[in-house]
Amino acid sequence: MTHSSADLALVESALTAVERLLLAEGSRASPAEASLHICLNSAAALLDASRSLMRTPRVDAAPDELEHEWKTLIELTKSASRSVYRATLIMAAQRNLVAAQLPQAARDDATAH
Repeated sequence: MTHSSADLALVESALTAVERLLLAEGSRASPAEASLHICLNSAAALLDASRSLMRTPRVDAAPDELEHEWKTLIELTKSASRSVYRATLIMAAQRNLVAAQLPQAARDDATAH
């Protein structure tokens, strides 16, 4: 399967956009912000893995190097999957999006009354 340079450019553009969002994202004081950060990190890892899968393989690389690259891609995807599951658990602990967007201090105040 070959991919066009335009396809690869789209993946790289998406990765750049996600990385910019990660840099611009400020506080992670609420569960929604923490989940967003985790999801964006996972998206970046999966886009990086996708970019690697789209590249033309280096046929001149040593077998050990090729195997190491492959295992790294597998670890990237496993890590992204685990992170998204963690984000799911954070979100599942909330009642709704409004509650999830409240900072910890506001949630503590709401439950104290």
